[in-house]
Amino acid sequence: MSDIFHLIASSKPGVQRDELKQAEEALAVTLPEQYNQMFLQTNQAEFGDWTLFPIKTNSNLKKTWDDLVRQNQSERNDHWPDHFCAIGEDGLGNYIGFVSQGAELAPAVYYWDHEELELRQEAPTLFEFIRSVSEDYE
Repeated sequence: MSDIFHLIASSKPGVQRDELKQAEEALAVTLPEQYNQMFLQTNQAEFGDWTLFPIKTNSNLKKTWDDLVRQNQSERNDHWPDHFCAIGEDGLGNYIGFVSQGAELAPAVYYWDHEELELRQEAPTLFEFIRSVSEDYE
């Protein structure tokens, strides 16, 4: 984690493990370990053009209300495949996320192209995705 932390723009403190567990229970999935590691360090990370949806926290409800669970339940895009769990957006209508393998979300990061209505794998892990998009800004 420390080798990618310098690539992340966020001063928001991390979440508690029980807050991650609540999000997993609400979505009925298990989040990948790298995702959990990052969110224990910082909530709502930003890198390149991407902003990850926050995990709702009791200590900061106003700034975390538009969270991972809300985005994948009440705000869910009708075009997303059922097995896609969005974790962030670029502000232009494109999303990144994980795909489910049963109740577990696989570690590979997928890109949802809102114009092509297509899902494609971008990186084998979240940390690899962060490194690849951050290289564009160095």
